[in-house]
Amino acid sequence: MIKNIFSKIDIRLSIPIVVLVIISITMNYSLTFGVENPALGGNTLIKHTVFLIVGFTTYVLVSQININFIFEKQVIFLLALVNILLMIGVLFTPEIANVHRWFVLGPVQVQVSELTKLINLVLITFLLSHFFEIDLFTKVKKRQDAWLYGLLILGLILVTFFLISLEPSLGSAVLITIIQVLVLIYFWPYKKPLVLALFVVSSFSLLLFFFPFELGSKFFFSIAGLLSFSILLSKLLDTSKLVLVISVCLGLSLLPLTEYAYKQVLNDYQRARVESFLSQEARSQDQSYQQDNAKIAIQNGAFFGAGYLQGIQSKGPIPNLPYSFNDFFFAGFAEEFGVLGTLGLLTLFSLILLRILDLANTMENPTNKILLTSFAITIAVQTTLHIFINMGFVVNTGIPMPILSYGGTSNLIFFVMFGMVNSMNNATKDSSFLKYNK
Repeated sequence: MIKNIFSKIDIRLSIPIVVLVIISITMNYSLTFGVENPALGGNTLIKHTVFLIVGFTTYVLVSQININFIFEKQVIFLLALVNILLMIGVLFTPEIANVHRWFVLGPVQVQVSELTKLINLVLITFLLSHFFEIDLFTKVKKRQDAWLYGLLILGLILVTFFLISLEPSLGSAVLITIIQVLVLIYFWPYKKPLVLALFVVSSFSLLLFFFPFELGSKFFFSIAGLLSFSILLSKLLDTSKLVLVISVCLGLSLLPLTEYAYKQVLNDYQRARVESFLSQEARSQDQSYQQDNAKIAIQNGAFFGAGYLQGIQSKGPIPNLPYSFNDFFFAGFAEEFGVLGTLGLLTLFSLILLRILDLANTMENPTNKILLTSFAITIAVQTTLHIFINMGFVVNTGIPMPILSYGGTSNLIFFVMFGMVNSMNNATKDSSFLKYNK
């Protein structure tokens, strides 16, 4: 029986996952060593270890079942309904740390945005796989209602961003949006007009962050410069002028909405983080404290690192880098193991990504191919954003590192993704799975 269970688990995928789990537990001990305040990581080791054990067990269990049943139309409808109800329902839960992000089930807190991350990928995969008749990759026979599927995907992305932003959880909203947009760009058959439209709309609508509605010469010069670049990009991509005009108009029309969201939806601390990141004059020690100390920790690590348990920034009753076990895991790890250690860490993630993409390329079913590629994009984007935040390249929005950072729901979702990879791989080899693999 045990042999049969483990025969359905891909070894090349599992080995780097197991190594990451071991690193995660040992580093959680190191990064919370001597920290007395539970809010700053004290006493998290046991909970984190339990989360990872539950997650890995889930990984093994999901690998045993035929997960392709989720693409039945009735299940898709149910997932979409549950997804919306969860995102709306969490807004009415009691506040925890001044936000509405979790459903509390006894001792467990379930973060809705993490569930949404996975459910949305399943929904987008279903819509993309139905964009074409017969086969997405060998036939280019567009359905008559193809653009309806495209509009449904865009609507799903916008609604998700809006509802998660209301929690408020700007970091999760931006992360999920980036992942979904990249998946859409990767699989959309008409990439050039889509890339142009996304660039122009997002650029014009986000001018507020660089010139906060000071309608002076700088603001209008920035519009003129951006418009010129958009025209040049349109020429290079050889796209329709109509796409450019519609995109510019849509982007400009979204400016007032962006201003409202920035001033009314975001909390004061979120606005302060953005302004501190974008403007050296507005930079405050309070808002840049964690990123400044993260950069110090990375510098302290140099090439070989300070050694296990020897990090300075994460140690003490009140550490200089208080969330090195979570949002700033990369900085805490880099301080102890240096550039050499971080290269090893990135190698492990690369092995996981390459194996998932390798399995995706073996999938005859376009639905499975899309979803597995989406998982790889998710892991790559979240890992990259976590590292960029730690290095001060991106505004701090609290993005955990997959598997390594402390966090129950986040890590559980990644283990479910890994289990689904095994399940779909098994479906290509087991004739009993063909019912859902057509």
